[in-house]
Amino acid sequence: MPGLLPGNPPMLSANSIPLWRRIAMYAAAIFLPWLAASLSLHVHALHATPLSLNFAAIVAAAAFFGEGPAIVAVFASAVAFQFYLPSPMRAGPADTLIRIAVILLAGGLITLIINQRYTALERLQAAMEVLREQKDILAQAQQASNSAAWSFDARTGHTQWYEGGAEIFGRPHSEITATGSPRGYIVEEDLAKLDEAAAHTVRTGAPFTVEFRVQWPNGEVHWLEARGTPMTYDRHLWRGATIDITQRKQAEVALLRSEKLAVAGRLATSIAHEINNPLEAVTNLCFLAQHAGNMTDAQGYLEMAERELNRMAQFANQTLRFHRMKIAWRDGISRCALRQTGWRRLSVMQVRFGRRLPVSS
Repeated sequence: MPGLLPGNPPMLSANSIPLWRRIAMYAAAIFLPWLAASLSLHVHALHATPLSLNFAAIVAAAAFFGEGPAIVAVFASAVAFQFYLPSPMRAGPADTLIRIAVILLAGGLITLIINQRYTALERLQAAMEVLREQKDILAQAQQASNSAAWSFDARTGHTQWYEGGAEIFGRPHSEITATGSPRGYIVEEDLAKLDEAAAHTVRTGAPFTVEFRVQWPNGEVHWLEARGTPMTYDRHLWRGATIDITQRKQAEVALLRSEKLAVAGRLATSIAHEINNPLEAVTNLCFLAQHAGNMTDAQGYLEMAERELNRMAQFANQTLRFHRMKIAWRDGISRCALRQTGWRRLSVMQVRFGRRLPVSS
């Protein structure tokens, strides 16, 4: 994983390296210290620093091959240095052991430092991978839910929007981030509601929830819902998300309209039923009056028809009162319309009978 960072060689696990490559790595770890010791012996300029090339070989083994080959390079350097050292420069067994110990200690420290560096790089790379994955997940979640995540500082009023959020304001993410506050895009009538919800959260520490409208550059008005929670360690720092709920609002309006239409349909059906029965009775009574054998029976039928007309007028009056219309206008319109229908039928009967029939008012 550190190999993914610029300037760092790849560090592969032992299980992922082929056998032939591992053999080559350990062979190189043995060969390089011997080569370095030989060059230090034969190159006059290196006589003053005979161990410099060996330390370089140890560093190269640790950097390119890993911890195991580096340890092998340390031991190879100690043996090579003792083997190539001229006879006049060789000391007793004690000095030899001290020299070997110094080489082993220095090489071990170099190997340990390099190994710790790469361990830190591996952890850093792993943390970066996790952070990148979480960032991608957050961006995908925001796009899928048509929302934008944010953090808000109640002290300064600054809003920081996380990358990958949906364009819920109808503007690019860079423009929203540059403004620091979305108040300029909110419909002016909803600003008071937004401020009230924010003040309530600051005062009580309760979750922040508010619905408001924003106007897009093309003139469309969208509904948004903001939800946030103050942090436990700082109640003035909130984190949350703002969701586009325009479709939900449109669905609510459509549902309310359909419910109103359904209620109106049921009411119309009930009214039609209540009016149809008296009308049928009036029609039948007028037919009976038309074919009555004498004026007394005809007058009785017409009086019954008038009562049915009055019943319809009363029902119409109650229906109009239910809708809270003006009483005088209701009574005048309803009674006038219904009585005119009845009087027209009675006028026809009077013409057919050839005289004016006495009808009680």
